[in-house]
Amino acid sequence: MATFESQYSLVGPWAEMWQNPEADATVLNAMLISKYGEEALDWDPMTIRMEIQDDFHVEPAAEVMNKICAMQVVMTSADFFERIDAFLNVCNALSEGDPFFEVFAPPETEEIAYALAAVAMNRDMLPFNPSIRRYVKEALKADGFSEDDFPEIFSVVFDKQPSAKDTRHTVATIMIEPTAADENKKNISDMMTKNVGIMLRQFNALPGLDKVDSYILEQGILTALGSANATSPDSQTQ
Repeated sequence: MATFESQYSLVGPWAEMWQNPEADATVLNAMLISKYGEEALDWDPMTIRMEIQDDFHVEPAAEVMNKICAMQVVMTSADFFERIDAFLNVCNALSEGDPFFEVFAPPETEEIAYALAAVAMNRDMLPFNPSIRRYVKEALKADGFSEDDFPEIFSVVFDKQPSAKDTRHTVATIMIEPTAADENKKNISDMMTKNVGIMLRQFNALPGLDKVDSYILEQGILTALGSANATSPDSQTQ
C-alpha cells in the first residue's frame, strides 16, 4: 500500500478542494461518492468531516461541509421539491456555502437558477410544491420578468413533469450561446456560464475525476462517474 506522502501528487488536489470555500457543490458530491461510495450520502456530517480529516490530513472548509450537507438533502430526500424552507436553504448553500438558518436571506434569482442546474446535474427532478412555484414566480416578477418571458432554466419549476436531462440541456445551451439581449436574462446567463465553467475546471483539476467534465452536462453525476471511469486517489494507487 502506497503511503500518503507517495500519493500526494494525486491526493494533494483533492485535499486542496476539501479546503476550498469556493469548491463547487457538484464537484464535492462527486468527490464524496467516488471516495466513500453512495452510502456516504446518508452519513452524519461529523462522520464525513472525520473521514476527510483522516484520509486527507486537512480540515474541510465550513462552506464545503454546508454544500455537502445541502447535497445530502438533495440526493436522499424530496425536500428540495416539497418544502419551501429546504428549497431556500439549499439554494443559498449551493451558491454561497451558507444555508442562512439563523436569518431569513431569500436567495436571488441567480442563486435559484444555479441551484436548479446543480440539482439537475446530480439527480432526477420531481414536480415542485405550489408554494415553491409561487416563490419562484414572485422572485422572477421582482426582477422584471413576466409569466410568459423568463429564462428557460426556470421552466423546470413550473413543468408538471420536470426533466433533469432537459435542464442540463438548457445549461449546455447557455454555455454554447451565453449572450442574451435582455439585461436581466444576461445576468442569469453570465452567472450560469461563470459558475458552470468553474465547476468544469475544478473537475478537470482533480486526478481520477478529470474526465467527468466531458460527461456531466449530458448524463448527470452518477452516470458520468461511471462513464469517466472515475476513481478516488486511493484506487488509483493500488
